[in-house]
Amino acid sequence: LIVRQAKELGIKVQILAEEGFDSPKFIELAGKDAEGVIIATNLDRDDPRPVVQNFLKNYKAAYKIDPDMVGASSYDAFMILVNAIGRAGSTNAKAIVTALKETKDYNGLTGKLSKFIKGEVVKPVQFQIVKGGVFRRHGVVDGCARDHHTAGELGDGDFRQGQEWDAGG
Repeated sequence: LIVRQAKELGIKVQILAEEGFDSPKFIELAGKDAEGVIIATNLDRDDPRPVVQNFLKNYKAAYKIDPDMVGASSYDAFMILVNAIGRAGSTNAKAIVTALKETKDYNGLTGKLSKFIKGEVVKPVQFQIVKGGVFRRHGVVDGCARDHHTAGELGDGDFRQGQEWDAGG
């Protein structure tokens, strides 16, 4: 609604949105006014890795809608748990928790997942832009949380459109 109203009022600004906009319903409701909106999300639909492309295809086949970041993040959470149970070699809760805490560089659907700090996963943030009525890759920020930087510490120019940026580490 806000996107459509901004266009109707002649407001010409870049609209940036958070992951709540990562839904086929947003594009359906906003229609042509969604064009050019940039969202922060966990799902890079243009990632060529088979795990991503198979998920996109299978999700759409099963549910008859395009997947969003909630489905992608849920898939990763489940698969990380399955992986941890396998590495723990047990269904004992303490062994699984230990294995989860030791998870590092897990190659997930939403990117490389590492360092579960205080129960929070550290992973890349994808930026998608609506082009031609679909979400497309716009850029990636990777490494900010891993190195405990704040946005103010990163300085200008650390996000590059269409490129992956890694703070190092």
